Amino acid sequence: MRSFHYFFLGATCLLASVTSADDFLYCDLFNGRIDLIEKAPIIPPQGCGPEDGSPDECIKSAPNTNGDILISFSRGDIKEFSVSLRTKEGKMRYLYQRNGSGKQPLVAPITRKLLWLSDHTFACVGSGRANSYYAVYGLESSNDADPVEARTITCGVVHFRVEWKVNNGNLEAWGWGKFLHISIAGSDSTR
Repeated sequence: MRSFHYFFLGATCLLASVTSADDFLYCDLFNGRIDLIEKAPIIPPQGCGPEDGSPDECIKSAPNTNGDILISFSRGDIKEFSVSLRTKEGKMRYLYQRNGSGKQPLVAPITRKLLWLSDHTFACVGSGRANSYYAVYGLESSNDADPVEARTITCGVVHFRVEWKVNNGNLEAWGWGKFLHISIAGSDSTR
């Protein structure tokens, strides 16, 4: 048994040493497989952007005071919904996050609405039958670089159905016609 562990560890190290920094390993111990999985590019390839999908699949925010609109769209290359920013001039700026394996496209949790809390802070929210999800992000200063980093400020789940609203830059949860005292302040500290 001990030799199997050494073999497995050696094979993993060997595979890790021949891969680039843009790839990562997926280990399936139960089926004895080690697969190399490439990370998705931050900017989607041709045919996978918001303009290529069905309009019914896109979720758009109202414009902020700068005229920027957030768009959540289904990316064909990663089978997830990604978030991008369209400026009032019409330029598409893709959002990304940093994690343990480097930069990844911003993939928000279950999202039904995109809400601006300020010009540089936004929330992705969604409510189902039993749970309501939220994630608040701050846009890092980018000097018009594409893509733009979105830093997670807070995220979580409320274990009942709520309606999400924005009040004076705060994300608020309402349910049963009453405010449920869940208030998440947006911040411009990322600029």
